[in-house]
Amino acid sequence: MSSIQDGKRYAHIALLAALPQEYRPFQKLSGPWRSVSARPFRHFIRVHSDRDFMLVETGMGKSRILDALKWVQERYTPDLIVSFGFAGSLHKKLKVGQTFLANRFNLLHDSLHSDRSGSQLILEVPSTLQHFIHENHFALVRILTAQRPEPKAPLLELLREVPSLMDMESYFAAEFTLKNSIPFLCFRTVSDGDEDEIDFDLGSITNGDGQVQTLKVLRTVAAKPGLMKSFWFSWRRSRLAAMRIAGLLSSFLSLPLYELTEILSSIQLKEESR
Repeated sequence: MSSIQDGKRYAHIALLAALPQEYRPFQKLSGPWRSVSARPFRHFIRVHSDRDFMLVETGMGKSRILDALKWVQERYTPDLIVSFGFAGSLHKKLKVGQTFLANRFNLLHDSLHSDRSGSQLILEVPSTLQHFIHENHFALVRILTAQRPEPKAPLLELLREVPSLMDMESYFAAEFTLKNSIPFLCFRTVSDGDEDEIDFDLGSITNGDGQVQTLKVLRTVAAKPGLMKSFWFSWRRSRLAAMRIAGLLSSFLSLPLYELTEILSSIQLKEESR
């Protein structure tokens, strides 16, 4: 699935990341990018002869990702939406810096309660994409999406049977693209391991748009100096994770257009009841 422009195949690809820390290494690796606007979402454009990209900073959480997706759909009419960024490990086998393609999407609380009705979204991965996964030495993974930051310790034993990652946007993005019949891929890299708890309040360092604010971080550290160590290790892990996903995403987006078109026409997201 791709567009026809001037009689030739052409692909419009939207790239969504919650935070600058997730996409800046990718920008540097794949640039140059043209900054378009900061409102309602900070976004950038890069144009090639047979494809173009819109990179959008969405902010964190359900409302921000859904607002961003609606805006992108209306403004850009993408042939493919790619969500990429950080996720937390919920299994000892999933280490910081490892990168994955999500092929199962669940809401976290549905997964914790066997008596709760719900659904999971399943990505059927075509052979061309499977070959890319094999050649680039990454793997498929289940993503559990939480409405808010959750402590990991109580979850590790409950979820030990299926290695999983946790974030706050993926399920909602997958559900939106399924309802709107837009091809969708979700790449995630582990930014915190199974024993790395986020022991600071995300609300204290973010604004209403789900964006991390440097001044708020400094104020939080000034009020609670003990958090300096947590911020330092979090920054170091995130830097490694961002570099890893930058390389993988750049390789994927550089595939010949005929391969991308084959992937776009073959990927299928479907809903299964629990």
